[in-house]
Amino acid sequence: MMDKICESAHNRFKINYSQTYLLKNIETNKTLVWIQDRQKSPWFVIYDNAKIWLENRLENRLEGENINRPSTKFVFEKHLSVQIKIILDQQPLRVGEGRLPNWLCIKKGLIALDNFDDDLCVFRCLAVHHGAHKQHNLRKTRTLAT
Repeated sequence: MMDKICESAHNRFKINYSQTYLLKNIETNKTLVWIQDRQKSPWFVIYDNAKIWLENRLENRLEGENINRPSTKFVFEKHLSVQIKIILDQQPLRVGEGRLPNWLCIKKGLIALDNFDDDLCVFRCLAVHHGAHKQHNLRKTRTLAT
């Protein structure tokens, strides 16, 4: 499982882990397929931490002590499956990658201020928020910066 995660996850990621098993009613002898709720991991950047987290889940699954049951009348019969879903952290905007893409700049509620080459970006955003023009806002920006 960790090999597949290493192949597909190139950013920060988290893991959702769930398992399905078979329970047997001790009174009626009927079986029930039971899905244990998803266990969500913290965000991982290092694969070794994710591997340790998955190995702990595997140990708990093999011990069979932490199995959720609808009542005490059901006993564990056997494991059926384990499902792992990887949630990738895909942040579309990253600092230092240059101008915004055109598809993002043409959005109605977005004002792109990435055509200025200075360190006043926060104050420029505040100036536009306070009513300054989106292109001609240097005076208001410098006032807010001081």
